[in-house]
Amino acid sequence: MILDNKNFSSFLQSIKSTLKSKNSNIIYTYYQKIDKDYFIKLNKKFSEQKSYFYWSKPNELFSFIATGSIYTTKSEPTIIKSIRNLTCISNIERENIKDYPLFVGGIKFPLKEKSNLWNDFDHELWFVPEITLIRNKDKFLLSYNFLKYKDNLNEYIESKIDNILNSNNLFYNENSKIETNLLINNTDYKNWINIVNSALKEIEKKEVEKVVLARIKKIELKKKFFLSDTLEYLEKEYPDCYIFAWKSNSSIFFGASPEIVGKFYNNILETDALAGSVRRGNTKVEDYELEKYLLNDPKNIEEHNYVLKYILSSLLEYSEEIKQEKISIKKLKNIQHLWTPIKVKLKKNTDINTIVKKIYPSPAICGIPKDRALKVIERLENFDRGLYTGLLGWYNSSGNGEFAVGIRSALLKNNSIYLFAGCGIVNGSKAEDEYEETELKFKPIITLLNLSS
Repeated sequence: MILDNKNFSSFLQSIKSTLKSKNSNIIYTYYQKIDKDYFIKLNKKFSEQKSYFYWSKPNELFSFIATGSIYTTKSEPTIIKSIRNLTCISNIERENIKDYPLFVGGIKFPLKEKSNLWNDFDHELWFVPEITLIRNKDKFLLSYNFLKYKDNLNEYIESKIDNILNSNNLFYNENSKIETNLLINNTDYKNWINIVNSALKEIEKKEVEKVVLARIKKIELKKKFFLSDTLEYLEKEYPDCYIFAWKSNSSIFFGASPEIVGKFYNNILETDALAGSVRRGNTKVEDYELEKYLLNDPKNIEEHNYVLKYILSSLLEYSEEIKQEKISIKKLKNIQHLWTPIKVKLKKNTDINTIVKKIYPSPAICGIPKDRALKVIERLENFDRGLYTGLLGWYNSSGNGEFAVGIRSALLKNNSIYLFAGCGIVNGSKAEDEYEETELKFKPIITLLNLSS
């Protein structure tokens, strides 16, 4: 038995008066510490559920996996507005839960879809999960959310956990290796050259200053596989990234994103400009030479500055103070980026929704001007982005939250995996070079599948 019945009963007793209320806008959350070994066992079984949301920051030793849903919201605008009319009651102090998720979910890239590739996901969905496992450094927690009291609630929770522990999932085949057929579809080289050259003509005509274009690859699997090994690999190889996996119906969207939209805490916002990239070197000397090239290349600097200026101008009216660090290099396993961290002290009563909607999507994934760039993307790309370049993350009743962009990612749907990679096109871009950049960005998932592009 995992549930501490004594503590849980004590919590129910303390909220007895509110449980009798007819107010349907109260969310109750019970937190309980659990053993690390039991946490690992449960964590693996959570990833076998019909639906779940996984989030991890490996370098911060923070992760959670959530399953079930007791409360959802889909209407615009949803982030934080959905929580204004809610009262959240927990068995631990508010100060201790401000860094823990309540709502989780995401938003697709803002273009109308032309196919059913992403039909397992809503355009925008934020939900309060029923059960969540949380790791915060050396703390391992189980949380249970509920809206109203029911008889024998403790037995109900235990049965829920038992069902998870005894579940079997169609994606689970622990002892089999991933086998694949050859690459069966992708945005081919010739087509890509034509697309990029079309975008460059739009830039030459001053219709847009920058547009971000993407490619898709489709790989057919001979055997299904268990995603936990995939996530473990990504966490080990990309500890500075956001590792995520969102399963809905027959689809799983997963990846390792280096790009933050925003981290909110105590009225502070942390974000960054991440644009402009080059490969890693095979030696330390070569790596350093590529770093110097990136820091001095006019095309990459221009691409980076578009993103930086956009973010700073978008935040100006909501900020009491903005601290912008000097441009530097963010090095990942297979690629290095131009990077400018930004820290903002927000004006009082500025909510998450306002900021996120203001800066997303940024020129790093869309282009500039935003509206014109979106039209170019819609016209030139021959696939639906869906959650690729979408927004993923979490937030809570304290006004804290964290959001990332769904890049360096893939969609597992039925027996196929769809890979996505994009790059920024500006004046001076060369279609051949941009093709190589997208190949580089495909590499994390390609490597994971033991394929060569």
